[in-house]
Amino acid sequence: MSGIYKSLTPKDIRSTSFRAHKSVVATFDGSEVSTECTVYQAEHSLSSSYQFTRQGITNIDNGNSYYTNQFATTNGYYKTAVHAQLDHLFYKEYLSNNKATFGGGAPITLQYRDLGYKARVISFGTLKVGEGILPESLQITASGYKVQDDHNGNLIFVGAGSNGITNYDAADYDNTMMSLTFGRYYKYVDQGVVQVKESVPYGSYKLHTVYNNNSFQVLDTSGSVGVVFTPANTSSIQLNAPNNEFRTIYNLLNRDYAIAFRVKLANLPTTTAIVLSKQDQVTDFAVNLDGSLFVEKNAPTQHPYKISINSSGNVIFSKSDTVTTLTLTSTTTLSAGTLYDIVVQRQGTTLSIYINGTLSGTTTDTFFNNVSGTNAGSKEQDCGNNCNLYVGNNYNNTLPLDGTLTYFHMFDRSLTSNEITNLYENWGWLGNYCGNIYYNLGLIVFTHPKLVNAALTNIKLKGTVSLREVETYCTVGPGDFNVTYNRSVHYWNPVHNQYEVDSKFTGSYFRPYVTTVGLYNDNNELLAVAKLSTPIQTSRKTDTTFVVRFDY
Repeated sequence: MSGIYKSLTPKDIRSTSFRAHKSVVATFDGSEVSTECTVYQAEHSLSSSYQFTRQGITNIDNGNSYYTNQFATTNGYYKTAVHAQLDHLFYKEYLSNNKATFGGGAPITLQYRDLGYKARVISFGTLKVGEGILPESLQITASGYKVQDDHNGNLIFVGAGSNGITNYDAADYDNTMMSLTFGRYYKYVDQGVVQVKESVPYGSYKLHTVYNNNSFQVLDTSGSVGVVFTPANTSSIQLNAPNNEFRTIYNLLNRDYAIAFRVKLANLPTTTAIVLSKQDQVTDFAVNLDGSLFVEKNAPTQHPYKISINSSGNVIFSKSDTVTTLTLTSTTTLSAGTLYDIVVQRQGTTLSIYINGTLSGTTTDTFFNNVSGTNAGSKEQDCGNNCNLYVGNNYNNTLPLDGTLTYFHMFDRSLTSNEITNLYENWGWLGNYCGNIYYNLGLIVFTHPKLVNAALTNIKLKGTVSLREVETYCTVGPGDFNVTYNRSVHYWNPVHNQYEVDSKFTGSYFRPYVTTVGLYNDNNELLAVAKLSTPIQTSRKTDTTFVVRFDY
């Protein structure tokens, strides 16, 4: 049937794969609704895991009004369930969960993840982004900030705004010796006094952190979680160094350093409340006159630093070599019920206290050795000890803090004025990371506390779809396909009882024009139709090849 069909061989067909990218733009109205995506609020609203597992799963399905009123967002999605799914799939133990990467970017170890009490989730369906979001194609603008992805699954700030979010000088605040952030302790909120043990890495060491009789509470609408110190519970955080070498590192001798924290006092102390103290009982071995061995446990009076708050609300920094004590007192006083971001640091021989990004006291550190290694006063090393660190109380629980801390950082360098301002404006958030993007799922998650409620304006991204381009070479030989199906050249043959081509259109001189090429499968089912822009007349002497290209 050379006049109707022509068989194609494998060499006539060439298939090439490629990836196409489709631009997607989502704009939002005043109610934060877009036709391109869905915005969810994720929040750990339930007061206990028992309440969620025993009541939440059952009653959410049954439409219980308590959960509908308390835990559903305006678009009807249950924020507690969304938060639990995020935590389980992407954040809990993500370093050991290879499935938590969900593609597109660098290895999982380059993704910075910190899911707190609240998160903002933006979901693009597969119909919008295909196989996933193209890395480095995301651009988000909103009220006062701009965000893009860094190819590694992180969302980063790239623009400043009126709400205080800035573009950081130091992307990840290097030289962080210790960083305690309490946003992830949402599971302990409203569960009373708890004790938690964990390890904070610093290089090849791990600082063992023990929370003693603390509780955790949500402080504001952003979902910021703080660790609560209560004098009646003798609350404290004990930071245990694994060996004397590590304890010596935390003496911070003859080096610049910075200590930053955010505090909210429930009540001013009656005398003094400890924020940070490097003093503890040290075990000493001695020999009695009769030759027997005995153990003494004493707390050394020398200390490289101690940060406290007095009864007037002043922040006090002190250090001592047992003979001389150096004290720096802030000019600003703290009030109960107000959050304050505080930085105490040493830069060269200068000690400084900053409160809410503003300098509030400075003095010369007379213990700091000069370049030649001598000093008119005591030596820096005379302030050092081998003690552990305590936060929120001293080692024997006699100088308790009555209030809440939302973060606690230590750096083995001083901070720039811009970094100090950024810590204040961003509530202690380190670096310019503000969330994560899961490319293959079309999922964007804001975890920065200042973004969980910030209104969205515009999102631009590119979706990814894998396609194949097929080239089919349809070769027509001389004399092939010289039959036309135009009704005007047919006549009715009563002898054969059918329409036939008039004889004058069947000679070798008749050369019809090709306007359409159809591709069929083995069952003669039409797969593709190619329309020529200009009719082409086939040759009587050479082959004519039509190349049909299509994507799928």
